[in-house]
Amino acid sequence: MPGLEMPREKKAGLWSRLHLARRLGTYKENLASSSFLPDEGDYLLMEGRPGRAPEAKFLGRYKEGAIYKTFKKYGIYQEVTKLGFERIEIRILPSDNGRQRLKILALKESRVMLLSDIIVSEENLTFGAEAPDLCGQNFKALVIQWIRLQNPLLSFTPERPALPGQKYPGLGVGNRTKEMLVGIGVYNNFKLITNCPEFCHNALMYHPEFLYLDPAREGRLRALWRDLKKFGLAPLSWATYLGCVRLNGEPYTWEHEEQIRPLCQEVSRHFTAQSYLDAMEEEMRRCHFTLDLDLYNEQNPLTENGEARIKPEMSLPERGGF
Repeated sequence: MPGLEMPREKKAGLWSRLHLARRLGTYKENLASSSFLPDEGDYLLMEGRPGRAPEAKFLGRYKEGAIYKTFKKYGIYQEVTKLGFERIEIRILPSDNGRQRLKILALKESRVMLLSDIIVSEENLTFGAEAPDLCGQNFKALVIQWIRLQNPLLSFTPERPALPGQKYPGLGVGNRTKEMLVGIGVYNNFKLITNCPEFCHNALMYHPEFLYLDPAREGRLRALWRDLKKFGLAPLSWATYLGCVRLNGEPYTWEHEEQIRPLCQEVSRHFTAQSYLDAMEEEMRRCHFTLDLDLYNEQNPLTENGEARIKPEMSLPERGGF
C-alpha cells in the first residue's frame, strides 16, 4: 500500500464515567477475524466425519441441533447463508484438555471451507491482589481461547486491508458471535467471560464490553485509540505489532493481558467503582502515543492490494488468545 501519512488532527475527548457504566452491556463494536491455527486446511469432510465422537457436546451441554438453534437465535446462521455457500454445517469437536471447539464449515464448488472456529473452556478463576475488591473470590468463567471468523470467498482491498493474523476478510458476524457467547454465559450461570487478545485490533474490537482488570492497562488502551485511531484500525494494529508505536517517546510493546466481560453484579462493580475510573482516567492523562511513520513505511506490512506481506507467528496459548 502507499506510505502511511499523518492524517488531519481531530478532537478526541476522554471517555466519561457515565459512558463507561452505560456501555458495559452494549454491543456496538464489530469483531473481525484474526487468527489461524496450525492445522489450516485439515478439516473433516462433509460426509463421513472420521474420528468424530458421536455425542460431542459444546461445553458439555449443547449438541449440534441445539447449536443450530442458538446460531439462528442470534442471526448468525441466517447471515452466513446469505454469502452464497451451497451447504453449511456446524461441527462440535471432542473436548481436548478442557477446551471445547466449535466450527462452521461450508461447501462451495466441491471445496470445503472453514468459516468459523471457536475454542473456549470453562474455568474457576480466583482473583488476587490485582483486584483488591475481588481478592480471594472464586468465579465461574467462560474463557475464550480462540475465535476465527473468515470468508474465504472475499479478498482484501486497500479500503479493507488485512489485519495481523488474518488469512481472509472477516465473516461479518463477529458482533452476533460475541452476543451469542454472552447469552450462553448468562444462561449457564457463568459470572464472567475472559479473553487475552493477541493483537491490538482484537482488544479494540472486544472493547468496551470487555475491559482490563487493571485500570491503568484499561487507560493505556483507551489512550492508544484516542491518539492513533486517525490512522485506522489496520495500520494501528500493524504498527503496534511491528514496534512502530511510541508511548511518551519510548518504544511501546503490546501488553498481553486478559480482558473481562462481567456477567454478574459482583464483577461489574469492580469496573464501575470510583477508584477504578479515577485510576483509568489518570493513566489516560499520563499517556501520549505517537506512531513512527518512517519506521512503519520502512516495514511496509501491506501490499497495494491490502494483503499482508508479513505472517505473524501465532500459537494457541494456554489461557485466552484470539
